[in-house]
Amino acid sequence: MRVGQCAIADKINKGIKMKVGDKFLFMYVTHYFTGRVVEITPSEVVIDNAAWIPDTGQFNECIKDGTVAHCQPCPNDVQVRIPRPCITVQWIHNLPRTVQTG
Repeated sequence: MRVGQCAIADKINKGIKMKVGDKFLFMYVTHYFTGRVVEITPSEVVIDNAAWIPDTGQFNECIKDGTVAHCQPCPNDVQVRIPRPCITVQWIHNLPRTVQTG
């Protein structure tokens, strides 16, 4: 598992390198999203099979097992802006796609 700040271009950050098809958990100050990368630009990442994760539950279990306490799947693609700070964690599990209300 790779953890680090969002890095779309080397000039921004030498952290995680994303490629189309990779799955990630995107963490912002108040919002978390999961999804599969379908497009990368210098200022955003477009993800499909996206879900808003308002509550991860125990974070270590979320990352280790792919379980979340609260999930709201998005019906359409989501454009994830890449401001600083944004933390990404590569998601190695099936993406959460079932409504969970914690």
